[in-house]
Amino acid sequence: MSSDSAEWPRLVQDSPDVRGVLHVSRLADGVGSRQPLRHVSRFVNGPHFQGTTDNDLRGFLDGGFAWGWNQATQTHVRLGRVGGHRKPRHGEEELFRIAQRWEGVELPADATVHRARLVLVVEEPPPTSLRVLLYGVRREWGPGAGGIDRNNVSAPAPGEVWWNAAAEGEDEWGLPGAGYASNEATDADTGVGPLAEATVGPAGGALTFASPRLTEYVGARATRGEPLRFLIKLADVQEDVPGAFLSLYSAAQGDRMTEARRPLLELEWDSSREVARREDAVHLEHGRTLVLPRMPSLEDTWAVSFLPEPGSLRPTVEQRWGRGDWTSDWRHGSILAEAEAEWIQVRLRAQVNPVALGTAFRTELSDTWILTGPPEAQEVLFTFTSPTGAGHRCLAEYRGQWTWSVEFMPDEVGPWRYQWFQRFTEAPYESPAGRFDVWAAGMGSVVSHLGALAEAVSGGAIDRLTAQRRMLAFEREGMRLLTPTSFRGEAGTTLRGALRDVRSAIAQRPVPEPIPMVSHELVTEVNGEEVQEPFPSGTSYGVRLDRSDGGPPTGGSSLASRLGRVLRRRARGN
Repeated sequence: MSSDSAEWPRLVQDSPDVRGVLHVSRLADGVGSRQPLRHVSRFVNGPHFQGTTDNDLRGFLDGGFAWGWNQATQTHVRLGRVGGHRKPRHGEEELFRIAQRWEGVELPADATVHRARLVLVVEEPPPTSLRVLLYGVRREWGPGAGGIDRNNVSAPAPGEVWWNAAAEGEDEWGLPGAGYASNEATDADTGVGPLAEATVGPAGGALTFASPRLTEYVGARATRGEPLRFLIKLADVQEDVPGAFLSLYSAAQGDRMTEARRPLLELEWDSSREVARREDAVHLEHGRTLVLPRMPSLEDTWAVSFLPEPGSLRPTVEQRWGRGDWTSDWRHGSILAEAEAEWIQVRLRAQVNPVALGTAFRTELSDTWILTGPPEAQEVLFTFTSPTGAGHRCLAEYRGQWTWSVEFMPDEVGPWRYQWFQRFTEAPYESPAGRFDVWAAGMGSVVSHLGALAEAVSGGAIDRLTAQRRMLAFEREGMRLLTPTSFRGEAGTTLRGALRDVRSAIAQRPVPEPIPMVSHELVTEVNGEEVQEPFPSGTSYGVRLDRSDGGPPTGGSSLASRLGRVLRRRARGN
């Protein structure tokens, strides 16, 4: 091992492979399959879904309240009754419930949902074990947007939900806090019984709701394209105990691109209208792409989902369709129903939140719970870590309306990580780790970045070992863009030329074109001695030259000399 080995950058960011099964079903009128493929659809606020809203409902059971507002853009929502006040405001401490609404959870009309699972992540656990119940809400409400001043501490605006009203000025709850429970009454807020329940203790973690009743409720509404409406509360007997209280991460938690900590709804379903299907076992290394051949659409509905193995990277699944000479862009989604489609195509990318090389990564966040100063005076610091471990710091820009955005131009291909930090309250906040993958959409961006890398090495702006790591990643990304034909054509020549410039900068001398695979006549120096490489000496790579004309090396390297040494060792019993 060379003495420089300790200087090599460690593998900063590895990424698991994509392993699992890809399911594709064609749904049409006719005799369907008796055993259709199962699909799993996931819904969580992120770059491709923004349909979940949740609001605090806070007040007293008799309709009184200490604060008449809702929280729409905070990082958490709360459950139970606060406690610990020596002098409770108005003689009672407020009770909290959560109104959670899911819009856009749609399935084919004939789908059968076999399992529904709702997962909520605990931010601050309770001091003792508590039961959390999930109810289906029977009336619509207007999701809160922060009140009349849109700052989450002002009175509810017309049409917004809060403790006493499903829609302020338009529709009151049957009883405060969506508290009227009845299976028969038309003005009931909820049914008598919950859809599911879960238990949370001092260890916190995640709350998982799953039951046949929840599955039935979600299946009926999702197949009709109707929103899911949940009331989340503690058990009645525990709501009457001051201090039985916890907070959950909200649907507005984090920046736009990061799904971690947010409410997650997962549905397992199939369709009796499945008339054709394909099932592909998938194993993709990070960064690779599987593209299925075009499939005749016949104006049918197609369902696509990926069922990952434990520990697998969750890939990006995309579809596109075409008619005649026209082809759509690739789009994210699990259901495709285009009346004019003649064919559809599916691709699976072993990448997360893909960002094309040469374009910016963009995200934003909102939060109105700011106690340490005006929002325009706050700093939100983003830190980005490249695949080779390079760190970048970037301040987000305040856009008004309690919203900050950041735009960052990555200069390496591969998996990137990021986090952001703020001090809107006295306790500092650190976001969950975000992730995006940078890939090359065209050879031009690869060649351009290789040119910049060569200049950086030549100018001493980057060390050679790190430069080699980056070059290797660009080399692989460029090769992914080539075919056997283009590799031997102009595109391949251009890529090799750009790589040669970086190699020459790293080696501090020109490298040949093409680089020979065997170079017995090349002479270099190792520890001040001239050696010929790569000519094995029998003990190491390279032998000392005794001739100045580049002729065959001496020192017993001929075949006869080597055979003689072997025979002498055998004669000595070695």
